[in-house]
Amino acid sequence: MNLVKPNKKKLMENVESQLSRYETKLLSVNYESLARTYMYLKDFPKYYEAMEKALEMQEGRITKAKEKNSTYRIASAIHMKANFLRLLFREEESRNVFQEALRLYKQALPEDYRNDPDSFRNILWEIAAVELHLGNYQNSIDICELYKGQKPIAAIISSAILDGNNPETLEKAMAIIKKDARGVPMGLEDSNTTSLWDLYEICLQLLGLPSILDEIKAYIESRK
Repeated sequence: MNLVKPNKKKLMENVESQLSRYETKLLSVNYESLARTYMYLKDFPKYYEAMEKALEMQEGRITKAKEKNSTYRIASAIHMKANFLRLLFREEESRNVFQEALRLYKQALPEDYRNDPDSFRNILWEIAAVELHLGNYQNSIDICELYKGQKPIAAIISSAILDGNNPETLEKAMAIIKKDARGVPMGLEDSNTTSLWDLYEICLQLLGLPSILDEIKAYIESRK
C-alpha cells in the first residue's frame, strides 16, 4: 500500500506564513493550521501549544455561531472543539462535547431531504463522523441509510471496524481520502470539523500501522 507522507517543504512554508502573521499583526494566526503543521513536523511541544490556542479561540467561534442562531453552525463549531480536544487526548471532555454536537446536528437535520438535499447530505456526513468518534459504529452506518448517494468515509471506516478492522475496507477508505484531499496536503488543512487527514490517521491506527497520533499521545502522556 502506498502511504501518504507529509511534504516537509510545504509544512515549513506554512509555519513561516503563520508566524509572519503573528509578527506583523496584519492577519490573525490560524492556530489550527499551525498546530497541524507542527504535528507532521513532529515538533510536539509547539504542536501542543498551538492546538491549546486553537481550542481557546474556538470558544469565540462557538459564541459567534450562537449569535447567528443557526443550529447547524453551532453544531459544527462545537464539533470542531470536540475534535481539538480529541487531538489533545482529553478523551472524557472530547466525548462530552461530541455528544453535544451530535444532539445539535440531529436537531438541524431537515425532516425531508428533498427540501434541502445538500444540507441533508452534509449533516448526515457530520453525524456519521461524530458517531465514529463516539464509538457508535452501527449508528454511523445506519444514519446514512437515509441518503442514497455516496457514503461518507466515516461510515466506511465504521463498517471496517465492525468487520474486524477489515483491511480491504480500510484501504478503500484511504484511497478515497487521498483522492478527495488532492490540493490539501497533509498537515495544511484547517477549519474542518473532522478533517480527511484525521480519518486517514484513524485508518492507519486500525491497520496497526504507525500513526502520528500515537506519537502525540506518547508526548502528552510524558507531560503528566
